[in-house]
Amino acid sequence: MKHYILAIVGLTVAHATLLRGTEVVASKACPGNDGKCDCSWTHNGDACHGSDDGTECYCRCCCPYKGDGYTCKWNPQPSPPPSPSPPFPPPAPPAPPAPPAPPCASQVIAGTYSVTIDGAKTDLYVIDPAGNGTGVHIHGQSLTLDHGPRIYFGDKCTDAMTPDMFKKIDWEGKTFEYTVDLSAVGCACNAALYLVAMPANDKTKCGDYYCDANYVCGVGCPEMDIMEANIKAFHFTPHHCNGSFPNYDNCDRGGCGVKATADYGPGGKIDTNHPFVVRSYFSSGRIMMELSQNGYDMRMAPTCSIGDSFKNGMVLTMSNWGTTGDVMKWLDVPPCSLQQSCNNGAVTFSNMSIY
Repeated sequence: MKHYILAIVGLTVAHATLLRGTEVVASKACPGNDGKCDCSWTHNGDACHGSDDGTECYCRCCCPYKGDGYTCKWNPQPSPPPSPSPPFPPPAPPAPPAPPAPPCASQVIAGTYSVTIDGAKTDLYVIDPAGNGTGVHIHGQSLTLDHGPRIYFGDKCTDAMTPDMFKKIDWEGKTFEYTVDLSAVGCACNAALYLVAMPANDKTKCGDYYCDANYVCGVGCPEMDIMEANIKAFHFTPHHCNGSFPNYDNCDRGGCGVKATADYGPGGKIDTNHPFVVRSYFSSGRIMMELSQNGYDMRMAPTCSIGDSFKNGMVLTMSNWGTTGDVMKWLDVPPCSLQQSCNNGAVTFSNMSIY
């Protein structure tokens, strides 16, 4: 009669795993009549092997038997555990944050502001050429600009204005997104966010290397007005120039601007009593604009291009200015009135990202 190890010896589950499929024959043909092994016995061609003292019999190279009870005394070395399956590759780590900008004790640096660029937060210096910083307020992801300053974003801390301190960003193929609060910026005011191909080829009459398409400081260069706006009006305008960096000429002062529709303004679908999101899409020298609030999107696109200026690098610039209704009528008359003057209100930008 054949018996299986699990039936004969009551092995544990762990042993059963080791001995799965092993069969022995309980037969007195293996031990001889004197209780010693008869190693001439075979079963299915497998010889019976005896221990040195002849008291144990190993059948099928397996379990040794001893005495009339044939008690299994086999105590094999455990088989090595199976090699674990290779783990799934870990997910790619997120983009490491850019190192924070070091503290900058300079009269032309108002502080640092964090802009998310391609998923990584990047601290940029807020350059205030006026040198007092009193009109610039940075609180976390918000930057508030009082009436009066013009500021630039840079990546170097310098004691004075230098041509290499500005952060030139390649905008081609990118999206620029931010939130703006214009609720305090009245008619005849212009809260502006724009790109210019700075630095100029000299310090200019303003002393800060600023240039734009209207030669405000005496030197012209390509300009992309992403936002010239107040609570009742919103313009965006590309301005093209001939030539190449840093020597431009024949700049298009008027540009080919587009105005927001009647759905923009206090109580409108883009309700300027509350913050809203602005997105700019840059492609092949052209731009498409989108204003978003509470699920409503207003899209606008001009017909002109500013050439290769986006991919050549342009500096992010902000200003907040304005005077009388007559001077600012190009921006907001109508819906504003010629009799209204700028109330000198502050604008707040927040959550800027480039991706």
